[in-house]
Amino acid sequence: MVAALNSGTVAARRLSEIYTAPGPVAEDQFADVAELVREAGGRTWADGEIRRRLDAAEQCLATLAIPRTIGTELVTFARCVVARTC
Repeated sequence: MVAALNSGTVAARRLSEIYTAPGPVAEDQFADVAELVREAGGRTWADGEIRRRLDAAEQCLATLAIPRTIGTELVTFARCVVARTC
């Protein structure tokens, strides 16, 4: 959300308008907000951050004195959770 709001795009301006309006975001606006976040680059930023963090975790696991299969299983599980395929 922060990346999307700071993108300087038309979608970011619209998001800002929604979030600065009085009261909570209405449930019927959720789909529009999600689309605006995507349009503003928030999803792309988040996907990149996920990849960076998973890669860093995999590199850390590679340095540990644990069986390789355990490290592989942990990385596989993390990627499954992120992809929501578990």
